[in-house]
Amino acid sequence: MLAFLLRGCFLLSAQQNIPITNLHFHLDYPVFHILPDPKGFLWLATQKGLVRYDGSTTEVYTHDPQNPQSLPINRLNKLVLDPQTGFIWIATANAGLVRFDPKAPKNKAFKTFQSVLNDPKTLGGNALNALIIDNKRRLWIVGDGAYLTEMNLNTYEFTRHTEGIAPRNLYLELGDKHQLWIGSMLKGLTEFDTEQKKVVNRWTHEDILPPDTETNFYSHNAVVDIQFDAPTQRVWYTSTALGLMCLDVKTHKTTVFNTCFPPYSSKKPAYITSFIRAKNGQIWVGHSFEGIKIIDPQTRQVVGLPLKGSGIAQSKKVIHVHTFYSDTASNTLWIGTNSGLFSYNESKNRYTRTAPLPTHSNQIAAISENLFDTKRAVWILTEKEVVKIDATTHQEIMRLPLPPQVIVNQWATLMIQPSGVYIQSAMRLSRIDEAQKKVVVMPLIYDINGVADDTLPNGEPVRWLSTYNVGLIRLRQNGAIEHFQHFPTKVFNSIYRTREGTLWMTTDNSGLLRIKDKVTLSFDHFMNQPKDPNSLPDNIPFHFYTDSRRQLWVTTATSGIVHIEKPDAAQPIFHRYSINKTQEPFINYIHEDADGLFWLNILNGKPYVFNPKTGESVAMKGDGSDILPDRLSDKIKIGEGKNGVWLSNTEGLVFIDKTKDLLFPKRALPVFFTNLTIFDRDETARLHADKVELSYRENFFALTFSALNFDGNTLYRYQLEGVDPDWVYAAKRNVAYYTDLSPGTYTFRIRASVGIYADDDRETTLQIVITPPYWQTWWFRSLLLLVVLGSAFWLHQNRLQRIRYEFELKEKVAALKQKEAEAAKLRAEFQQKIAETELSALRAQMNPHFIFNGLNSLNLYILENKADLASDYLQRFSRLIRLVLENSRLERIPLSDELEPCAYTWKSRSCGSKKN
Repeated sequence: MLAFLLRGCFLLSAQQNIPITNLHFHLDYPVFHILPDPKGFLWLATQKGLVRYDGSTTEVYTHDPQNPQSLPINRLNKLVLDPQTGFIWIATANAGLVRFDPKAPKNKAFKTFQSVLNDPKTLGGNALNALIIDNKRRLWIVGDGAYLTEMNLNTYEFTRHTEGIAPRNLYLELGDKHQLWIGSMLKGLTEFDTEQKKVVNRWTHEDILPPDTETNFYSHNAVVDIQFDAPTQRVWYTSTALGLMCLDVKTHKTTVFNTCFPPYSSKKPAYITSFIRAKNGQIWVGHSFEGIKIIDPQTRQVVGLPLKGSGIAQSKKVIHVHTFYSDTASNTLWIGTNSGLFSYNESKNRYTRTAPLPTHSNQIAAISENLFDTKRAVWILTEKEVVKIDATTHQEIMRLPLPPQVIVNQWATLMIQPSGVYIQSAMRLSRIDEAQKKVVVMPLIYDINGVADDTLPNGEPVRWLSTYNVGLIRLRQNGAIEHFQHFPTKVFNSIYRTREGTLWMTTDNSGLLRIKDKVTLSFDHFMNQPKDPNSLPDNIPFHFYTDSRRQLWVTTATSGIVHIEKPDAAQPIFHRYSINKTQEPFINYIHEDADGLFWLNILNGKPYVFNPKTGESVAMKGDGSDILPDRLSDKIKIGEGKNGVWLSNTEGLVFIDKTKDLLFPKRALPVFFTNLTIFDRDETARLHADKVELSYRENFFALTFSALNFDGNTLYRYQLEGVDPDWVYAAKRNVAYYTDLSPGTYTFRIRASVGIYADDDRETTLQIVITPPYWQTWWFRSLLLLVVLGSAFWLHQNRLQRIRYEFELKEKVAALKQKEAEAAKLRAEFQQKIAETELSALRAQMNPHFIFNGLNSLNLYILENKADLASDYLQRFSRLIRLVLENSRLERIPLSDELEPCAYTWKSRSCGSKKN
């Protein structure tokens, strides 16, 4: 429920007609309503659609004719947040009611409900002016020509209420006892009972009109803004003709504040449009023609005019105020007008004077910290002497008088080098010899702007001098003086040797020079390229500086301060940081303090403090007690001190204690993630968790965040653990880009603060998980490992089995060979036995005695010359021998074959017997 006492405005002056000037301009088109969400974002109903504003960037949702789930129209009148679902309900000018889901993708975030003619179960009209949610989750809606409509947010059912309520309602407000206060364009103020569903009271203004008021029924009963104050039981509202009104609910008495604005007139139809009460009781009133006036409710008088007509420098239009919103967290009052969005707040920065150090002369010409001195001494140059002071104790260490040849003028400088401290003034260069405790004047009469000690590639120490009119000078170890004038200019503002040994030179109007070869003195030339945002932004660079993080910076005459990224690369990148949005000061010197802040000397102006980590700058302002004039005729000199810095000019020396004198804001802010873009695709819907999962193909993304500090002074630093080795100081840039990230789990840490730095470490984190491809997942690797191990095990087992098989085969072969040998032996023995058996059988069949007898018989036939008998006997005997030999090779023979030899034997024997 919107309470009447909205907290959070600032204490306003009680003096009448005092303009309040610290109004900040944010948007340049009409804003009709302002709604904060639980995170602190501002949602704006505007003429150009729905806008989410985080103080620095806007996210705009507009009508898309090709998408039915976009806004049906861009002209929006009122917003209300459903705290249970997070939906934002929108009253449009003539396209009905819209439900917006901030968590949904942008192209699917809107759903529209519209009125259907003669259907009482739909919306009462499409031209809506106001809506509000009660504690029973009922959305009440009114509009221009639209009946009072009740919507159940659980079922999305509509109920129209027509009895006693004119269909030209503008504003709604909830009471604390089932009351719904309705502001009508025709019937004044109406009290509606949301439980009985009927009108219980109505207040019109015919009886309280002043006699000379030029008006009509329409104007004096037109109520355009309502606020209910529960503690006092009063309803505050506005009438177009009567101005600001206050109704006491208990007594029904109405009080009119009609002396603050001109009366309503048909010739000049100006009227109060909205109002808000401040914490101190004063009332900020917006008017359709008079802008804003601040009213004291006790005296009914105007006490402030913060916004009137065309008095805002950012707008030339007549300011028509539509709405107010008070943000107590940031102590900011927001104002929505036809000319855009404004905010009101206040901030302070100051420094105070402390007692200067005693010197013989307050005409201090230069002051510098000896960065090469471990004692961190401060050197101070005056008209007559040079003084060395301990930066911690502020005690004097050394005081040396200047020789008569050294004439200190307003351009005198102290140049610190490892070889000593150099004084340049009035065409003379001098060196402080601390061992001899004297100032030695060098035999050079040049207008020298810079000194740099260096070493040549052969190891010879040299000293480089940049001059204003004779180019570059090199002093050799043997005393020789070498001039080099082959550069594009002879006018050098300064020369600087980085810790890596690179020589850089600034010129008067020819950009930057970088020495590539210290022997041949070839060089690189860098100038402004209008079409290249990474080029040098200013062709009049002045002073170099390397900070404690080994980053190279250069000051300029018209473009602020420039960071030279990758100064040793073939093409360095130049980043410009603006110091003043309207007119850049001429920065001629940088000093870095122990906190890493840059103190900038400004020509003819007061110093600035610049944070190189964030890009934020603050102009130093005095409180009236400092000795520094509003505009200096010469640059300020700066040196380091304990817990502060030294500032000096021709009027003296000031020490600034930062712990007491600097009122820098030191407030850390909560940060919210607002957008996620992957390859230019809006994936914000995936942000509504503390973890975002991306595939390995989605490793190119942009993450947008916001700290909801609407005064424009928010500074960001972030770090993606595992990717960024240190915090990335993004200044006011609220987006981080990452490309080509490896799969894994990362933690994105973001911090935000107001002003130069914060004194606590509040941070917001987001876990980003980039899922690997399947071939890099643990299960795939485990499976692959199992496959490899299984294959290795299978190969191993297979090899073992093969070896075992081969071994067994060899054993079997050996055994078989052994068995074959044994079998061969047995066969041999068997064959031998067979042979022997056969021989025995043969012998049995072929008896030697028989053969002997047969042969003797044959011999007898031969001797007896019985050739026929001998031939016949020899034939029979040979056939017998053949049969015996043939049958001896067979296991079985027929009986006939067995008997045949017997027959031959018998016949042979018979022949022998006959003979015998």
